[in-house]
Amino acid sequence: MTRKELERKLEQLGCLDWYSLDGSLCSDRRILYENYSVWEYFYMDERGNRTPLKLFTSAEEAYDYIYKEATTRMYNLCLLYTSPSPRDR
Repeated sequence: MTRKELERKLEQLGCLDWYSLDGSLCSDRRILYENYSVWEYFYMDERGNRTPLKLFTSAEEAYDYIYKEATTRMYNLCLLYTSPSPRDR
């Protein structure tokens, strides 16, 4: 998968703004950053603290992983907000 393809898919999911795929260090986002020959994927909080998530040897491998993670996160959010609460049972 290319970066443009991933951006299009994340846009369709409605979560493109959760990510920084160009290496920009934006707060409260999951960032993909090329560090020499390694692609670092991490979360940066509003204070600039990094939480490492995963390392990749290629951009394509990272894009595939990010898409799978995004679909899982969106699925879980849908379940959370569409499941009846215990009070409704």
